[in-house]
Amino acid sequence: MSQVERLVRRLDAEGEKGPRAAIRALARIGKPALKPLLEAAVSLRGRLRSWSLTALGEIGGPGARAAIRKGARDPHMSPWLHALMALERIRDPQSLRIAIRLLKDPSGGVRINAVDVLARLGDRKAVAALRRCLKDPKGYVRQHAAEAIQRLTSPAG
Repeated sequence: MSQVERLVRRLDAEGEKGPRAAIRALARIGKPALKPLLEAAVSLRGRLRSWSLTALGEIGGPGARAAIRKGARDPHMSPWLHALMALERIRDPQSLRIAIRLLKDPSGGVRINAVDVLARLGDRKAVAALRRCLKDPKGYVRQHAAEAIQRLTSPAG
C-alpha cells in the first residue's frame, strides 16, 4: 500500500486529529494525491467523503474543484459542509451561490453554517439573502444572520 493510500485511509479515522494530520501530509504531497482523493470523495462512507473534500480543498486544481462542487450537493450535512468550506478556502466563485441556496435548507444546522460561510466570504451580495434569514424560525439562525449582515455592511466589512 502506498503512502498516499495509507493517508487517505486515515481520513476515515474517528475524531479529527488523525484526519487533519493526514490532510496536512496529503497537501504536502499535492497533485499525486488527487486521484485517490477524487475516488474517496465519492465513497459510500460519509466520513471519508467529508475529509476527502477538505483535503481536495487544500490541494486545489480543476479536478478538485469539480469534485468539491459536486460534494456541495451531497444529501448528507457533513460532506456538503466540508465541501462548502473547501470552496470557501479556494475562493471558488460558486461558493456564494451555493451558500445562499443552502439558506433555504430545512435543517437549521445547515442554514446556520451557510450563514457563517457567507459572513466569512465577505461579499455584500449576500446581504439580501441574509435579510430573509431574519425571519427564520430558529433564533440562532436569526442571530447569526443579524451578525453577518452587520459584518458585511459595516464600513470595515
